Amino acid sequence: MRMRLPKPWRPCGLCATRAFTLTELLVVTGIIGVLAALLLPSISFGRSQARSAACRSRLRQMGLALQMYVTDHGNKYPSYIGFPDSSLGGAAGPLNARSWWAKLAPYYAAAISRP
Repeated sequence: MRMRLPKPWRPCGLCATRAFTLTELLVVTGIIGVLAALLLPSISFGRSQARSAACRSRLRQMGLALQMYVTDHGNKYPSYIGFPDSSLGGAAGPLNARSWWAKLAPYYAAAISRP
């Protein structure tokens, strides 16, 4: 009588796993790098377009505020009279009521904020 030796364990076809080789991983990494390099200029272009649109919107808002001011004040433009208010430390900013942009502040849709 012949003795049977146990067969070595082999995974079935459904549960067999195969690891990626180093070459395959490097190729995939290279492809991802090339795609990222192609996308970066378009992303920066999109950002610059967004900044440009925001700037145009602010300028349009300033123009509309100026038009409303002129209409409300008998076709007269806001003027700057005197030096900046000394109580503000000599700063010429939106808090200085004598500055022209402070006179337009009530006409803006959004509050004036310092950057």
